[in-house]
Amino acid sequence: MKPNILLLPGLLNDASVFTNQVAALSAMSTVEVGDLTVAETIPDLAASVLKLTSAKHFVLLGLSLGGYVAFEIMRQAPERVTGLVLMDTTARPDTPEASAKREALIKLAATDLDAVTEQLLPLLPHPVRMNLPAVRGVIQSMASSLGKDDQN
Repeated sequence: MKPNILLLPGLLNDASVFTNQVAALSAMSTVEVGDLTVAETIPDLAASVLKLTSAKHFVLLGLSLGGYVAFEIMRQAPERVTGLVLMDTTARPDTPEASAKREALIKLAATDLDAVTEQLLPLLPHPVRMNLPAVRGVIQSMASSLGKDDQN
């Protein structure tokens, strides 16, 4: 029986961030990418992902914001998770400085989402790859397709 894998993207990411991983893993697993655009809070995102996934049990992988949601899935339904992979995330609450930066980005997104993407871009890919057109293009495309109204 093929294992089920549930991938959770990060902030400003959609399923396309996992295109290569889905392609590679699909030969040996059933792979889904959770939609993190359908709720406003981490607990609600986790509940939505749990409701929408077709798998009863799964290996859970969370990237950045997806890691926050993965921790919440572990609180809400630990019996469904057969394995957990966390990438570029934390279980610690934001510091006051990080919260202030996030609030400033949310305010900026209301008027200039491209500026938010440009500020976040250096934090997302490896610095050596940041200016590669393919990498930069995918990040900008995901952010644009999600739009400010869908950011969590």
